[in-house]
This record gives sequence, structure tokens and C-alpha cells, in this order.
Amino acid sequence: MKTTLDGGWAYDPPLPGYNGDLIEGEPVTIPGTGTFELIGITLSRWGNSPETITFCFTPDPNLLDNAKKHLPPGQTLPSQDEN
Repeated sequence: MKTTLDGGWAYDPPLPGYNGDLIEGEPVTIPGTGTFELIGITLSRWGNSPETITFCFTPDPNLLDNAKKHLPPGQTLPSQDEN
């Protein structure tokens, strides 16, 4: 199974992003963001489109720090729930 993953930082200067296939069992790491791994896809009952796409995301240890550095002036990140 595979799906497409498309995303990244849009601010100036742009940071690494990803636009490509995510293949089941083959992790993709985006520097400064984290690692995505496709776990599975459940097709709709008609079989022509996905009903559920499940993936595992392991954040880069510096993800929040990287995000804070690239926020537009005056914006902050929402508070993080410790649970």
C-alpha cells in the first residue's frame, strides 16, 4: 500500500519538506520535523478510495523549537498538554 505525503515549512527561508509517496513499512524522515511511517490503509466499501489512512509520526526532538523560530511575528504556539 502507498499514499502521498505533502507538507513542509512555507516560511522564508523555507525549511525541509516532503512531497512524495509514503510506502507501507518504509519510514520517511523530514529533517527538523520527524519521521512518518505508513501503517495501513482501509479502502472504502466501493474500493476506489481510502476510508482510513493510518500512519505513525515520531517527532524530531527539536520540532517545537524549530516551529517557534519560524512563526510569523506576534504568533505563538498553543500550550502543550503534558498527558
